[in-house]
Amino acid sequence: MAGRIVRCASFGGRSVFTEANADRQRDGRYQAWGRGWNGVDSAFANDGDILDHQVAICETERGVRLAFHTNTHAGLPQRRWLAIGEDGAAEGDFGRPEIAVRRVFAQAERVALDGGADGHYGADAAMGRDLAACWLDGAGFPVPAKAALEAGLAAMAIDAAQREGRIVDVSPRFLAPQDIPARPNGPQVVLRSSIATSGSVAAGIDLIPGTWGLEHLYRPLAFVNWRPSFGVGVVDYAGGGTKPGSRAQAVAIDLSPLAIDVHVPGSNRSRTSPVTGSCVALTMSIMSFISGEYQKPL
Repeated sequence: MAGRIVRCASFGGRSVFTEANADRQRDGRYQAWGRGWNGVDSAFANDGDILDHQVAICETERGVRLAFHTNTHAGLPQRRWLAIGEDGAAEGDFGRPEIAVRRVFAQAERVALDGGADGHYGADAAMGRDLAACWLDGAGFPVPAKAALEAGLAAMAIDAAQREGRIVDVSPRFLAPQDIPARPNGPQVVLRSSIATSGSVAAGIDLIPGTWGLEHLYRPLAFVNWRPSFGVGVVDYAGGGTKPGSRAQAVAIDLSPLAIDVHVPGSNRSRTSPVTGSCVALTMSIMSFISGEYQKPL
């Protein structure tokens, strides 16, 4: 409905669970859940970096704005949410068994809910049932993988905004024009050389008639280019194995009718430095020996 979060700002910190308040640990209620796996002896004196309070404001790709507030030491425990639209609003608190819905200028309607406060107000048990049905019975999982990735990205963006003190923009950039490196469309000449640890040496020249992008064929392939090439080179081969010390010379002719370059756009921190690499390359090579036989070592 609202689309994924693309911009956010956040503020937060640790003001309660700090060493300055370590005396509160004497209250046994702070030990109610026990140490648990990989736990600590004190909720106040430890090396944890989890915030005990945080606020965030976010904007989605469809222009929906939202605000979020969490506090791990609230005197009045609650999990309230409020959604406001053009025609009405809905409000609920998972700590109370009802949801209030009201259209603009209309009477409010209240819908009763089942479940208590345990296990995140029944959500833990519901997710457990869904996971068991998916793993054991092959049922479809109600949350698609794409939605899970988007939620994770939103959480990381909010944390980055709080940590770095800036507005974080994670809007879709995979096909952004500025992230696609410009490549010359005309003919190119590329010189290449290589030296192997065995002593073999090769050098050549590649002729590339042009580079053609596929963005006009299929929009999601805007970052793919087709680059055929024809190359001629010479090789001085140093033999090994059963004929150590032998050498041979050859002329290599390479024809690459299908060479596809896939460009990976740069991250938001380095939008002008995308990485380029060959993803698919089908090469047909013809090799003929100049000498006709190996030169035996002295």
